[in-house]
Amino acid sequence: MNWILMVTRNGIALTKEAIRTCLAQDIGDVRVLVIDNASTDGTREYLRSMHPLVTILPQMAPLSVAASWNLGLTMLFDAKRQFVLVVNNDLELRPDTYRKLVEDGGEFVTGVGVDKKGQLDHEDADPESKRPHPHFSCYLIRRSVWEKVGKFDECFEGGYVEDCAYHVRMHRAGVYAYTIGIPFYHVGAGTIKNASPKEAKEISERAHNNREVFKGMYGCYPGTIEYYKLFEVQS
Repeated sequence: MNWILMVTRNGIALTKEAIRTCLAQDIGDVRVLVIDNASTDGTREYLRSMHPLVTILPQMAPLSVAASWNLGLTMLFDAKRQFVLVVNNDLELRPDTYRKLVEDGGEFVTGVGVDKKGQLDHEDADPESKRPHPHFSCYLIRRSVWEKVGKFDECFEGGYVEDCAYHVRMHRAGVYAYTIGIPFYHVGAGTIKNASPKEAKEISERAHNNREVFKGMYGCYPGTIEYYKLFEVQS
């Protein structure tokens, strides 16, 4: 059985499209485990209607992205799964995405986000093209990474920056994380776009605070020159 882990909070239209493309993967025998973070727009009822192809872990209060990933990945790796595809709820996949990420053989390998659906069908999508900039909206993580690196840092509230911290930790643990040229259509910021003005403000504030937490841990902000120096190979 090939499991996909998805985290969602509202945005039912996006979630439906994401799950449709997840279940259309040509790798076969796909199941989706969804962490539903207290959705109020009918998402939970929709997910229950998709059983048994979709399994839902409903949360009465929202978990952070890191805590949500930890919850789902712990469950799946404890069940002896050797790899899991983790995706956002605001994207659409090519039918061959899961299979090609597995076939690549990397311990932590991701697709690359595009902002136009037409780009999904580019014939020049090259699974041999590797770049050291993993995209945490669509990543395949193997059990070996979980054992070497451990869980995502739950000191980051809400979403944002937990991915950068995990990338640093993977690098320091000797795990090469990279993206290959398999595109996925990424709407982007699906949660904040579906949030109320009050909640959107809180999300932005938490993101700012998370960047400060990251700087306290690693001495720099994500995305800066100093950040990328963290990945330089020391001689």
